[in-house]
Amino acid sequence: MSGSNRTEDLKIIDAPYRLNLETPHVKWAKPYGRGPIRALFVPSVDDGRTVVELAQRLSLVLTTVSIDPQWDVNKWSIGMGSDYGRRCESGDFSNLYRYLEASLDSVSRLDVLVIYGIHGWACLPESVREKIMNMVKSGVGLVFIHPYVGAGSKNDHGLWRLSPLVNCLDDHLDAENYWRPNPEALEQAAWVKEADHYVTRGIPFETYPFQYLRYYKYEASDDAMILVRSTKGHPIVAVKNYGKGRVVAIAYLSYGLSPMIPWEIYDHAVSDYYWEYIYSLLLKAIIWAAGKEPQVFIRSIKVSKKSFSLEELGNGYVEVILANPRGDDRVFKYEFRLVNEYGDEELRMESKPFKIPGEGLTLKVSLPNFLTGGLHVADLILKDEDDVRHDWASVAFKVRREAEVTDIDVDKESYDEGDRAEVLIGVSKHTEEKMGLTVEFVDGFGRILDVWNGQVEGLGKFKVKAALRIRGHLTHVGFVRAILSDDGRKVHVFKKRVDLALPRRPWIDYEVIMGWYGPKSYQPWFRLVDTQFRRIGVTMLGDPRRNFKLNVHLPFSELLGVYWYRRAPYLERKRLYLETRDKRYLVRNPCLNSAEVLGKAVKQLEEMVRRYMIYKPIAYYVADECSITCYQDALDLCFSEYCLKAFRDWLKAVYGSLDVLNEEWGTNFKSWSEVEPLTSEEAKKTGCLPAWADHRTFMEVTFANAIRLLKETIRRIDPGGLMAISGTQPPTPHNGCDWSRLDKILEYIQPYSVGGQDEMHRCFGENLLTTGYTGYGAYGSFAKHTVWSRLLHGHRGSAIFWQYCILDPDLNLTVSAKDLGKVFREIQDSAIAALLSKARMVRGRIALHYSMPSIHGVWIVDGEVRPGMAYATDTSKCFKAYRQNFECWIKLLEDLGLQYCLLSPEDLENDELKRGEFKVLILPFSIALSKKEVDAIRRFVMDGGILIADVYPGLMDEHCKWLGGRGLLDDVLGVEHRLGEISEVTKLNPWSHLSLKKGEKDVLREFPEAVVHKFGSGLSVYLTRLMNDYMLYVGRRGIRRDPSETVPFRRAVKRILALGGFEEEYEIRVNGNDPVGCELAVFEDDLVRFLAVLEEPRLKVTVGADGVPTVSEEAEEYKPEDSLTIKLPARCHVYDVRAKRYMGFLDMVEASIKPAEPLILALTPEIVKSVEVEAPRKVKVGEELKVRIRVLGLQHNYVVRVNVYRPSGLCREYSGVVYTEEGEAVWRVQTALNDEQGPWLIEAVEAISGLKAASTVYVSN
Repeated sequence: MSGSNRTEDLKIIDAPYRLNLETPHVKWAKPYGRGPIRALFVPSVDDGRTVVELAQRLSLVLTTVSIDPQWDVNKWSIGMGSDYGRRCESGDFSNLYRYLEASLDSVSRLDVLVIYGIHGWACLPESVREKIMNMVKSGVGLVFIHPYVGAGSKNDHGLWRLSPLVNCLDDHLDAENYWRPNPEALEQAAWVKEADHYVTRGIPFETYPFQYLRYYKYEASDDAMILVRSTKGHPIVAVKNYGKGRVVAIAYLSYGLSPMIPWEIYDHAVSDYYWEYIYSLLLKAIIWAAGKEPQVFIRSIKVSKKSFSLEELGNGYVEVILANPRGDDRVFKYEFRLVNEYGDEELRMESKPFKIPGEGLTLKVSLPNFLTGGLHVADLILKDEDDVRHDWASVAFKVRREAEVTDIDVDKESYDEGDRAEVLIGVSKHTEEKMGLTVEFVDGFGRILDVWNGQVEGLGKFKVKAALRIRGHLTHVGFVRAILSDDGRKVHVFKKRVDLALPRRPWIDYEVIMGWYGPKSYQPWFRLVDTQFRRIGVTMLGDPRRNFKLNVHLPFSELLGVYWYRRAPYLERKRLYLETRDKRYLVRNPCLNSAEVLGKAVKQLEEMVRRYMIYKPIAYYVADECSITCYQDALDLCFSEYCLKAFRDWLKAVYGSLDVLNEEWGTNFKSWSEVEPLTSEEAKKTGCLPAWADHRTFMEVTFANAIRLLKETIRRIDPGGLMAISGTQPPTPHNGCDWSRLDKILEYIQPYSVGGQDEMHRCFGENLLTTGYTGYGAYGSFAKHTVWSRLLHGHRGSAIFWQYCILDPDLNLTVSAKDLGKVFREIQDSAIAALLSKARMVRGRIALHYSMPSIHGVWIVDGEVRPGMAYATDTSKCFKAYRQNFECWIKLLEDLGLQYCLLSPEDLENDELKRGEFKVLILPFSIALSKKEVDAIRRFVMDGGILIADVYPGLMDEHCKWLGGRGLLDDVLGVEHRLGEISEVTKLNPWSHLSLKKGEKDVLREFPEAVVHKFGSGLSVYLTRLMNDYMLYVGRRGIRRDPSETVPFRRAVKRILALGGFEEEYEIRVNGNDPVGCELAVFEDDLVRFLAVLEEPRLKVTVGADGVPTVSEEAEEYKPEDSLTIKLPARCHVYDVRAKRYMGFLDMVEASIKPAEPLILALTPEIVKSVEVEAPRKVKVGEELKVRIRVLGLQHNYVVRVNVYRPSGLCREYSGVVYTEEGEAVWRVQTALNDEQGPWLIEAVEAISGLKAASTVYVSN
């Protein structure tokens, strides 16, 4: 079965629908007596699993075309690599409709089409509409869920001739092209069967949760038969013939093929048993429309009474009339079962074989007298001797309860670990007999953690008090469940949701966060979604119902950025500004200095945090893809009155007096009220660059202040909650993303890695939690390398964009999910992340200058604001060169196996060069330097440091004031710059306006134009060229050149370092050469050092406008292993951490390495000797299991992975990572009262050596 149908001229990007992942189901018609039904399904992506649910129950030959009503789900799902994002675009479903048309053309034999409304019949191409109508006319059946015209069309395009349900109001697309149900078209009421028909025969509608089911208001066509009608008179299910074909129309609200049932039902429903009968209706509709009704069938099914007392049950029976109009002589049998409203199967039996005479046969099946109170369903499946199913039918009946629980009240809104819940149970009894009342505390996993037992005597209504201990829960939502029983027989079960806080434990393990996920409505298979998430290592979601750690998503993005698909108003204001040069169009919406805007944002945030703080979530996610402008677009915002006032106040603090500002700006303001910033265009015309650059810095401060305000608001309401943002952008002159500033404010980010951001967050966010976003169709070595690389840059986890790029519609893992999951699970199960997060990343002795003033300075040289989305790299040749040069320096240092750290202007001014024990400082196109920075650099070189500058260092001050073409570091570099106009910088060739003073040329053979100068005890090297030829840039992405082409760059840098007396701490060689394409990361934890070497794969990658990289081709997926040698500074004990293998007492490590598979070594002064586990022999269910762990060897606080195996296998919820103190740790497991009994194995694995120990504990009642 496949969802991919291909024609010669069309590549269909779709997913197969497989039946390998089973959920609980009844095989109503599988195998089916009339043979498999050939069906073409058009499900939504989110609800695609419904196709599998139907195929588990009925023999089907599937053709599928996945079309979601939401464009973004279609766009960013299913396709991998270069296919990712190509299925659909906002407002453009043409590809998807072409897929549908191709499938209609390619299916040679078809019995039935099963489709839903999508965006309306009128939105389908005319050719598709005609094909569907002609196919139905010629005899193909049609099951149509919610047919409607759509697109605002007054012409129904034949729909109301085709459909038995007509004249429904249209749903609509909102301004962002998202499908929205029309509330005026919807109604809610119970359904009743109106006509006896195969489709509705044996469907127990009494089981349907009508209080949660909405339907569309239709009329019936004149030639339709209404099968089901609501109690308000609206037709729900209707049938008709169209030509030779049969059509079934169903009116329920859906997001695809199954009804949309709100998630609130999860809080109240005791079971999902009703879904079997929802699927049953769909199956019968498919069979009838296909013309495949059984030839031996169930004519009717009924019970002797619709409602029984317990005493009457013994005389009750189910009567079934079987029909055999064709005189089929085969032997038949039936399967009979009873199920109650709690989902319990109370009886299952199979009859003896029998034959059905031509005039039919009446069966009576007696009901047992032990049934629970409440609603029951009797199911009968008619089968032949080969177990082939011919027909089925169900009938509902009630057993009157002798008592019921009417309500449950609890004393608190939410509970913490260790609380005591005071519970008040309302009971109504209709008998004098004594009954048992059991009250349970159950977490979301169904673990019973405490029980109160009592009795209720007498007739009438009672309030019963109970108390429960809240302890040991592993979920944010639990239940108080009350069970009335009579001598062991259930009388009534009632549950109430309770909200639970999980203790906030330190973030020590590797967390995988799923950003967005489905299903969008309650589905019985949502637990399979969660199981698949856990298979790949997902640990955190945003819904407390889903039994994961909690990262709450707050709808707050618009304050901090403009989403790509909402950029139209932004671009319109930009267009008006460029047409008029009127600065009122340079007002940011919303303005981040408006007290009204910020006050409203704070109030909204307070309300949202208060709503979720009861759960103690890990983090509150407030914004995605943040920017002052729109992503990296170049526009001089913001000129609002609020920003101008705040700008003047900020200038007062920066300059101290108006005279100082006038001197810097070259202005003659008489009062602060006259001071205004300039646009980039004005600044370049007047030469007053600081009036523009100071405004840019001020807006970066403004952006940071807004983020700080949100963080402080969250902390004020929930002191333990972290604020998170995602989709971070590389720094540009206009977008406010100065990470040297923001990373000191932020607590948790989910970044993109483009533009050197991993290095920025690693260096500036000392206490920053980082989990980079991934997914996006990434697979193979690109996906693996991304995860490992980020881990080695200090990321403490990964964030997956959303479910639809890691689960296919049938809920199988995509290729991307399998590749990512393999790495996630290794990192988690081997405790590698816990090892590295406990350690400190070694910064190295090389500093690379990161300068926002220089970012401003290089852009203003030749930058201009251009129409449309025009990124900084597209609007300034100099800034593009700056960005590429910066990235190339990073790659070059990594290719030499060198550790380095970024330093900001603030770091230099605070003398971090000296305090950080740096030996080398690199200035990459650092055109703007403050006097304090220059002084610090001069002292650094004088004291023996090595300075490497490439082009134009210090031609501006920190405010981007042009210094007349002279450089602030000329004396240190031994040169004299003599630039006339600032425009000469665009030549990117310093020698066109440079003269030697004390420096020397021709010292570096590789770069003979470089100037080498001894200054004090140190050395300066002025390369007089950029390094951006180290990579080949195509679009926004750098592609690695052949290593042989870049030898001169590496030789030059090595020669400079040697001239300055710099020695590598670790000498790394790959196949005897420089470790090109490899990166070294060093971590230090007390006496242990970790060395990690990661080789990158050779890939073809593209980067989108939002900064998301996607793979279009993998060129070295099967590249052979390389030989790696690492020379250590001294002999030590070496462990291979991934392999958990002791390598020896070494000063030279020899190993092999392959792309995307890091070698991670632990260097220790002593070996790890042994691990010991001490646990009790026996533990009763419900008791705490306490395990003592000892690691012997080095005096070190070890990391230990604890695995808890129950008889059925590894229990991840009870397993985890623990740090030892002085070699010892305690692991605690709160067992549940309904936990598995038998031998449990507790295993402790030391994370460096892999040494392990285990103990068996017998868990019993």
